[in-house]
Amino acid sequence: MKTLKTSIYDNLEFVFTTSTYSTTGNTYVGIHCKENDCIEPYCNLTVNLDMQLGKGLAFIDVNNADKRLLLFLEEQGFISPTGVTKPSGFVVYPLYRLNLDKIGEYKF
Repeated sequence: MKTLKTSIYDNLEFVFTTSTYSTTGNTYVGIHCKENDCIEPYCNLTVNLDMQLGKGLAFIDVNNADKRLLLFLEEQGFISPTGVTKPSGFVVYPLYRLNLDKIGEYKF
């Protein structure tokens, strides 16, 4: 399995899981971390905001995901901003285009 290494965390490597949200059919992406040969859930990259999106589009969970990791994923071409946002509660979530091919290279 191919893992993603970052300069942010010296001792962690990352992999992705993908699925779809049952209520909308939108793409779900989760991030898992690998440390000492143990793989555990790290965070959800995406959030479901109860509106149907096109394939490869997703609202990014800026409320819970590490901002440095999100910036790294953007810089490496895993996600790219669309400029669209949607408020939910006290958070404004940005809509991103997912590079599903690249994410798939690091799939768990």
